[in-house]
This record gives sequence, C-alpha cells and structure tokens, in this order.
Amino acid sequence: MMKNYKRDAIPGILIGVIATMMILMPALRVTNPNQSYNGLQIVFGHEFLNWGNVVSAQIEFSALNLIAYGLPILASLSLLLSKQGYLFSSILFSFGAILLYFIPSFTTVTTTLFDNVTPLNINWHFGSGLIIALVLSIIGAISSLLLTILNRD
Repeated sequence: MMKNYKRDAIPGILIGVIATMMILMPALRVTNPNQSYNGLQIVFGHEFLNWGNVVSAQIEFSALNLIAYGLPILASLSLLLSKQGYLFSSILFSFGAILLYFIPSFTTVTTTLFDNVTPLNINWHFGSGLIIALVLSIIGAISSLLLTILNRD
C-alpha cells in the first residue's frame, strides 16, 4: 500500500516543485516600455530606477506574493510527508492558484522624488512564468482532489 501511495504522489510533487520554480521566469510585464520582471523581483522587490538621492523607483517586497509562490511547494511537501495529505495538498494548491492569480494586484511600485514616496498604478500583464505556475497549481489542485476521492479508505 505504501508503494502505491508514493507512486500516486509523484506527479503532485513534481507539479508543486515546477510551479514554485516558475519564480525564476517572467511573472509580470508592462507593455510601454516593453519590460518584464521575474518572480524573484516581484516577490522580494527590485529597484529599476535610481538617480542618487533625487529620484528612484522600485517594486516593493510583497509577503502575499511570497506565500503565493510558496504554497505549491508546501502542497507537494504535504504529499511527500503525509499518507493522507491529498486533501490538504488540494487546498494548498487551490489557495496558491488564487493568490497567483492576484499577484498583479499585490505588487506595489513606488517612486521616490526628493524623499516623497508615491505609489504608482501600473497596468500589469501576466508573464509566461506566472501563467505556467497558475495552470500547474490548478492541475495540482484537481489531481490532488481526485486522488482524495479515489483513495478513500
């Protein structure tokens, strides 16, 4: 029985790891100028303009974005560590997908002009890495839910 469990959990584990690895790919982009930012920049912040003490512009750190990228790997860990982790994994994948979808609204860009900090309203578009992570999280949620239903004891 344990051998079957581990075999059933492998796709979910891989889905969670790959979805989290999408943090390295373009997550958000803007069209004018044509610029994209990877998940690490979106999560941990990134300064993209700095003219000394006069002007700077940066993407701020976002804890919700960090949670969004972290939930798929936590879902795969629950599959790995718990024999009955399918339902919990499905819930984590689902919440991860929801948070990944809302990453553009969780991402804050600020400008600083002579020590005056102003938030900017940016029209973000999904990047390829964010789309892949979102789709994989949805697939992980559905597959974990199906495994929950099929493996009732």
